[in-house]
Amino acid sequence: MSTAPERDLAVTQATEGGGVQAGTGPAGPVLDIKGLCINYRSELGDVRAVRDVDLELHPGQIVGLAGESGCGKSTLAYGAVRLLRPPAIVTAGNVVYHGRRLSGVHPNGFDVLGATDKGLQEIRWREIAIVFQSAMNSLNPVLRVEDQIIDGIRAHMPGSYQQAHARARELIEMVGIKPERLRAYPHELSGGMRQRVMIAMALAINPEVVIMDEPTTGLDVVVQKEILQQVLKLKDELGFAVLFITHDLSLLLEIADRVVVMYAGQVVESAPTSEVRTGGTHPYTRGLLGSFPKLHGPRVKLTGIPGTPPDLRGAAAGCPFQPRCFFAQDACAQVDMKLAQVVGAVTGHVSACPLVKPGQPLPDSAQALARPAGIEQQDIASGELVLSGVNLRKDYGGGRRGVVVTAVKDVNLELRRGRVVALVGESGSGKSTIAKLLSGQERRTGGSILLDGKEIEPSNRRQFRAYKSEVQMVFQDPFASLNPLHTVRYHLQRALAVHAPRTGRQPSQAEVERLLDQVRLNPVAKFRDAYPHELSGGQRQRVSIARALAAEPRVLLADEPVSMLDVSIRLEILDLIAELRSRYQLAILYITHDIASARYFADEILVMHHGEIVERGPAEELVLNPTHPYTQLLIASSPDPDTFASEDSAPVAASAEEGLNREVASE
Repeated sequence: MSTAPERDLAVTQATEGGGVQAGTGPAGPVLDIKGLCINYRSELGDVRAVRDVDLELHPGQIVGLAGESGCGKSTLAYGAVRLLRPPAIVTAGNVVYHGRRLSGVHPNGFDVLGATDKGLQEIRWREIAIVFQSAMNSLNPVLRVEDQIIDGIRAHMPGSYQQAHARARELIEMVGIKPERLRAYPHELSGGMRQRVMIAMALAINPEVVIMDEPTTGLDVVVQKEILQQVLKLKDELGFAVLFITHDLSLLLEIADRVVVMYAGQVVESAPTSEVRTGGTHPYTRGLLGSFPKLHGPRVKLTGIPGTPPDLRGAAAGCPFQPRCFFAQDACAQVDMKLAQVVGAVTGHVSACPLVKPGQPLPDSAQALARPAGIEQQDIASGELVLSGVNLRKDYGGGRRGVVVTAVKDVNLELRRGRVVALVGESGSGKSTIAKLLSGQERRTGGSILLDGKEIEPSNRRQFRAYKSEVQMVFQDPFASLNPLHTVRYHLQRALAVHAPRTGRQPSQAEVERLLDQVRLNPVAKFRDAYPHELSGGQRQRVSIARALAAEPRVLLADEPVSMLDVSIRLEILDLIAELRSRYQLAILYITHDIASARYFADEILVMHHGEIVERGPAEELVLNPTHPYTQLLIASSPDPDTFASEDSAPVAASAEEGLNREVASE
């Protein structure tokens, strides 16, 4: 088989961006996927992860691939470039790459699925590159950044070490990182910087297609905004096409030219971004749009998407979304899931639902209600004061080097019964450190913690043991906070046993089932003896909440409890915590980098920056009328359906950042 012609490193450096300019490519797609089907083999039956999917990616275009976890997004992308391992198997379809640099050797396109291993080596990274989801896991922790970039360059292009090093410096500057950081190890970089390194590595050989798999997941909104702006800038300069995979549809509405929505392994809607921005047509698309909180307009209860995705084993008849659909009717069981042009929409807007028309109003059962009881904002000064932090301070370091880093500086906060306080800020602002101080995981350098007006002293072990029973924590990562070797029953019984002297509740099966019912894990028999790996991320987080409730706490510290979950599941967890707040009059500290969810969920918002509270106030008032430049920057950086494609958002963000820089410089 013929392979791609070699390109010299010096030539690539001299013609940066010159070979793949946006808008100058062929009229046809650069990547053409037709009828792709991918199964995962298992003893219980094949999981049909991707079902008869067509997708076209044109030069200089950004196509967004959206859907919940498990819908087949990543399987589709990795299968299209032959990166899947057994038990995954491609059962049908064609993938053809039409890169201009290969047009002389492959005038009819490069057959990816039929290529030999040697042929695949010629297109991977050279023609099609991937930015993987977790930069920390994708980068080698024992190699410096420069070594990893240089290794990638020299593996795919001839040239000297000096040329490769010069290219590495060029790439790292191109993604906005100072060249000196090339000598750093991955753990010495922030999450945003690690993701920029991954983007630099992907662009090292000037590919024509870049696949980005959840590149901003886990990043705070400011860094996320910076990464997206960097991607758009580089795409315009270098002309590559992007397949952008995410579960957060709001991101795609800001950057994509076209949005493709997947559910249960199938494409259910594909349309220009402007068509989706106005509401979409397929009920699943509309459900995704209704699952993330808004920053403007009245604060309302969101409809979200009830239920969970279906089991993909075996043949599926009719529409797989029917059990979760507000528009469901008997005819859905016989629907042919073929994509068809939406009547009255622009050409190319196709949907797999022939029963719901564009703009058709939601049934009464799904209508959002303005300020329902679950999210009604309470007076922040009312309610019995339970827990307070006074002038809290936490310093790290000292020791031999003598360098002291102040993570928390003179922070004051109050948590009251039945009230939710949101602590909002970027990664590294000190939010989680506050939670660790309040939960007793870290010792404070200064300040006081008062429970019912009495100071808590960690050295008093009996007093502090009782305190930790009253103040419980829900951790960020539901995949790491549960021991994979033990069942749900074990986790809950252990928590019940630890706190039995205070609560009087014994670790019985009845108590375990009571806790599972409280967090809506029904039927309880299905979950009681399950292992963590048998549960979804949302179900694991519900178990973590149930474990915290075993102590019958008065205070719940929720540290980024939804940041690692799908957008639809985030809403379910927030609504669950709001329900528990109302039922048990819990005092809740909700830690997040998402100010939109803080507005939706909290009564009061505290904005934290560089270890200090820079602004505080009632949630609604603070979001609608922010005064501090950093708060303004957080709001301007957050995806918001009411301001998508607004010409005002960029100047607002620039003005807020300029004001913040002035304030920092004056300190």
